[in-house]
Amino acid sequence: MGEFRRALDLDSGYAAAHAGLGRAYLLKYQVLQDGQWLEPSREECRAAQALAPLLPSGHVCLGALLREEGDHRAALGEFQIASNLNLADGDAVRGIARAHADLGNPLAAESTYLTRAMREEFESKDRRWLGAFYADRGRFEESADQFEIAIELEPENGLGYRARGGVLIQLGDYGAAIEMLSEARRLRPRDGGVRSNLGMALFYERAYAEAVVELEAGAELESHYVYTGNWARGLYWLGERQRAEATYLRAIEQAEARLRVNPDDHDAQVLLAQFHSMVGNGANALEYIGRALEYGRNPEYFLIATYVYSQLGLIDEALDYLDQAQGSLHSIHEIRSAPELDDLRSQTRFREIVGR
Repeated sequence: MGEFRRALDLDSGYAAAHAGLGRAYLLKYQVLQDGQWLEPSREECRAAQALAPLLPSGHVCLGALLREEGDHRAALGEFQIASNLNLADGDAVRGIARAHADLGNPLAAESTYLTRAMREEFESKDRRWLGAFYADRGRFEESADQFEIAIELEPENGLGYRARGGVLIQLGDYGAAIEMLSEARRLRPRDGGVRSNLGMALFYERAYAEAVVELEAGAELESHYVYTGNWARGLYWLGERQRAEATYLRAIEQAEARLRVNPDDHDAQVLLAQFHSMVGNGANALEYIGRALEYGRNPEYFLIATYVYSQLGLIDEALDYLDQAQGSLHSIHEIRSAPELDDLRSQTRFREIVGR
């Protein structure tokens, strides 16, 4: 941010610097999950557009902010304007694809990615975005292939290793994920996502002491409810229940702050249900899981519902949701590995569900 501010001190009419500062403020929000950075981001994006309406970066800036706030149709409009101004603008094209996916149009999203793939300037970043799209659709093998190509294109860019390691967790290959994410940590030691993902791979291997070291680092590097919740989960299963409760309460604060920005963030809702269940707030847990499950039949949400109801001692309901949770590879692998299900494994119905 300092560089953009210095540029604007020299020339307040420098539109590209306004757009860059707007994106920097948005990144600050994403790292800290602190809503105070959203309005400054909007002001800088708007300033860039007012000064240079034909500059794509102002529209990309505003599109990224609108997507973060959950206004996906308006975000799509901004990204399309940016792409019309410069067909080669990769950020605009990637924004269009992500907005289509957000709006429930996966075919349009994939077509947008693949059309760009035919262009000579298709980069490692594009491979990572396409890989992330496939991962979001549960197409983990295709996702892993794209991330492998990204690594080949940029072997010293830790983002490719980070992304492929995350997919390997989804595929249940925790040993390979640890190896991939350890390389990502070497290249990006201060990346909270790298450290948290590495911690989760260790967690599923039940190396809880090692996992907590990485999970704590991830949560301290990036103040995000997912990373803080992962850390709390590691502490809980390490046996540090008092620290776990305090950390879950911190994750609850962060996730609730996220919902104040985007009330329709279903990922935040479903994790809030899990967090509340772990600190004994049963009513809040059931309220949030109900809100999240209204969104649709997401196997990963059903799996978290299994954890919530099991933690609350509602075993029959937990097993009902477990029965619905087996619709994705990630859920299947986590069912085999998650310590939250240990108390259910002795149940005859559990064995019948998992054995099918």
